Amino acid sequence: MFPYATVEQFREMFPETEASDTQIINLLEAASTDADALTFNRITACGFERLTPFQQTCVQRAVCRQADFRCQNAELFDGAIASYSLNGASVTFDKDRIVTVGETVTAPGVYAVLKQSGLCVRRL
Repeated sequence: MFPYATVEQFREMFPETEASDTQIINLLEAASTDADALTFNRITACGFERLTPFQQTCVQRAVCRQADFRCQNAELFDGAIASYSLNGASVTFDKDRIVTVGETVTAPGVYAVLKQSGLCVRRL
């Protein structure tokens, strides 16, 4: 598998990023894996190159946005802590600001872009 989006596409969408090309590639690979999970592996099953141009564009935009989401929230998703409380203060996710499909967490905007491709339908 390869990332469904390029470093250039990511930098075009997020020109303010300070991430190195290597970091972006790693983020894009993880985001592509997330896209596969969110589409129930339909992209892998049929092959990215066999998607329609519209579907490819949706997937690439979603992957770039998911990579940015992962970058912005890395400490929350890469950590092993599920809950933390100290002297009555605790941290929780705002359920309206994330979408969870299986074990994959994303932003509603990312999922909305991916849903446009028609690949996120839960039925067979």
